[in-house]
Amino acid sequence: MRRTIAGSFWTMVVLALLATLGTANGQAQIHFQDPLGDINNGRLPAASTPAIPHKVELIPPTAKPGEMVTLRVTVNPGEKAYTYSTSQEKNKGAATKIAITAGRGLEPVDDQFSANHKPKTVYEPLFGYDVEKYVKPVSWSRRFYIADNAQPADVSLTGELRYQICDERNCKPYKESFTVALGGAQTVENRYEYQIRPIRKVGQRQSPDNIAYRFRLTPENAKPGETVTLNISAKVDPAWHTFALIPGEQQPGKPTKITLETLEGLRPVGETFTPSKPYKAEKISIGDFSIEQNVHYGQINWTRKFTVLDSAESAGYGLRGTIDCQLCNEGTCLTPNPMSFALGTLWTVPVGGVPDDQTEFDEPVAAGPVAFDFKPPADTSSHGLVFYLISAFFGGMILNIMPCVLPVLAIKLLSFVQQAGEDRGRILALNVAYSVGVVGVFLILATLAVSIGLGWGGLFQNSEFNLVMACLVFAMGLSLLGVFEIPVPGFVGSAAGGQQQEGLLGAFLTGIFATLLATPCSGPFLGVTLGWSVQQSPTIVYLVWGTMGLGMAFPYLVFGLFPGAIKLLPKPGTWMVRFKELAGFVLMATVIFFVYFLEKTFVVPLLVMLLGIALGLWMLGSLYQTTSPPRHKNIVRVAAVSFIAIFCTVGYGMSQYKGSANELAWEGFSEERLLDSVANKKTVLVDFTADWCLTCKMVEKTALNTRRTKEFVEDNGVVTLYADYTNESAEIKAWLDKFDSESVPLTVIFPGNRPQEPILIRDLYSQSILLEKLQQAVELKTDSPVQTAGNPVTHQ
Repeated sequence: MRRTIAGSFWTMVVLALLATLGTANGQAQIHFQDPLGDINNGRLPAASTPAIPHKVELIPPTAKPGEMVTLRVTVNPGEKAYTYSTSQEKNKGAATKIAITAGRGLEPVDDQFSANHKPKTVYEPLFGYDVEKYVKPVSWSRRFYIADNAQPADVSLTGELRYQICDERNCKPYKESFTVALGGAQTVENRYEYQIRPIRKVGQRQSPDNIAYRFRLTPENAKPGETVTLNISAKVDPAWHTFALIPGEQQPGKPTKITLETLEGLRPVGETFTPSKPYKAEKISIGDFSIEQNVHYGQINWTRKFTVLDSAESAGYGLRGTIDCQLCNEGTCLTPNPMSFALGTLWTVPVGGVPDDQTEFDEPVAAGPVAFDFKPPADTSSHGLVFYLISAFFGGMILNIMPCVLPVLAIKLLSFVQQAGEDRGRILALNVAYSVGVVGVFLILATLAVSIGLGWGGLFQNSEFNLVMACLVFAMGLSLLGVFEIPVPGFVGSAAGGQQQEGLLGAFLTGIFATLLATPCSGPFLGVTLGWSVQQSPTIVYLVWGTMGLGMAFPYLVFGLFPGAIKLLPKPGTWMVRFKELAGFVLMATVIFFVYFLEKTFVVPLLVMLLGIALGLWMLGSLYQTTSPPRHKNIVRVAAVSFIAIFCTVGYGMSQYKGSANELAWEGFSEERLLDSVANKKTVLVDFTADWCLTCKMVEKTALNTRRTKEFVEDNGVVTLYADYTNESAEIKAWLDKFDSESVPLTVIFPGNRPQEPILIRDLYSQSILLEKLQQAVELKTDSPVQTAGNPVTHQ
């Protein structure tokens, strides 16, 4: 992002803010935009800088209650490089920050960290003021007493370290969440897998619980449409047990409960978690009273699968939840001790427990029968090639009466009626042309099966193919309804109605069209036959699939060889026009079928494309006559084709928009998330929107999810919240009421330093207006002359 390096000192600070978190080699990395506007692309600032230029430790590694320990943070910038001091006053946004977020068994001695040597004070021309730099390794220390009642195994500190290492060319920021304990540093580095043992508080004392957990989300780099698995492993200490998800009859113990609180970029598959082994049903009898409880001993694994959404391609995926297990032994039951977990993009430093690398977990094994690969040996089959060829032939014939092909059958019926009275040779030629179209598509499908393993109906798993087919079916439906005439010689169903005779090209294209529509359907014989064929040589595949095409075309070849059967059909007349129009409505119903099973993100784009096609074809059929001058015809044709092209391009572009690289890293809106962000002095952008709001989608496309907006948001650490009002959320409605808004879109920007004075942008607006307001928000200081909280800054 380019902008003039001038203005208030906050402009300078903004240019040095951190952006876009990522992970590599266990070390959190941050993409950084240097003050001159060149993207650093993750390069280390100097060749001599250590790969991990910091160390966090608690020293001495062993100590007793009442003794003193020191948390020491060391940063080594390397040769010809430097880092900044912790002085916010001197370094503003570039200052090193060390924050303690949680601690156990320790009492602070010092109020703040102190460095082991003084920094150099130098004038920074770019910022226009003096800054404090360290050009040699520096250690910051803070002392703590171990509490008298603390157990050494319980003593730990959790915090966050942020700093930059710079040289004369660029700067590289670092961010590290750490947990240290007596015995050495323990840093949770893997955001997709970690082990932890909960801490249980007993009176004034805290001690490790009798259960350890391992949380794992795999794989880490799945693509949209692929599946990832959440595995939660729990290992109970000997003599203890926990309870199953399903309680026993009159079970007093609390069943295990796993709650998924937040999903990002994921959609759950199924409704429950699957245990790796059956629970043990134990009966306990006391006199005439008996209960049954379902328990687990040792290790138990629960798994659940998720589908990766398109939004994860740019924003990643993750989840957050809680597991609540009650622990019991023969005589004691402990109170439930819930344990929160977060993985992937929603990962946070684990709290409520200590890292546990000592517990050894067995790899999870799925419950139920052991899975195995099975392929029937060719020589054990009781059926040979002839059997499967016969099955393919009859399976192809049956396709003609499947629901998928019914719309095309209406067209073929019209062609049969028109063939009455034709020369026998021409009737045969027309039906052979139709059959060639049918068999040709089957051979193409066989090629796809051999080359890329595409199965029967596999084309309809491709959303782009479905878009094309829906548009073609819609156009043919409009033709049958008399809106326009298909510009293919002899194609039945044009605006000419029953007056136009079927041609060879039209018959051939009808055969192709019918076969493509048939592929979503499957009938008797097809499943086993096609499954057997793809395990054979390519020659057999072509033979079987070609025979299936021949079977589908066979009834039409019979009509061609024996045209006398056509005499059984009614004579041509007005009824053909009405029947043709009825067939048009059947094709429109087929379009509804396409819309029904399309992915949600493709539905509105398809409707936009259909609108353009309807407009263009209406122009072709209504705005000129056969006798119109050629120049007038050409103008209408060019305009119609242009409208169709524009609408289809825009519609298809909308279908690609959701997963675009410029989409902001939206989080779902909640009051809790908003308040947490502003409490941490984060600038927050909230988009109040709805799926049914076209203006909202236009704003998102042209102003919010753009390259320049994304760069600004990432460079300045702006939190983006998506307030979806599609289903009239009560929480979102309450916030709209706060801003006296009865409609969407509404974009609200909460400045990090003055969140009580939000900036409102209503209705339709441009990218430049949004960037101007965002710039205003990040530069806003506590002494800035802005309007009062009761009168927020508003752009109309």
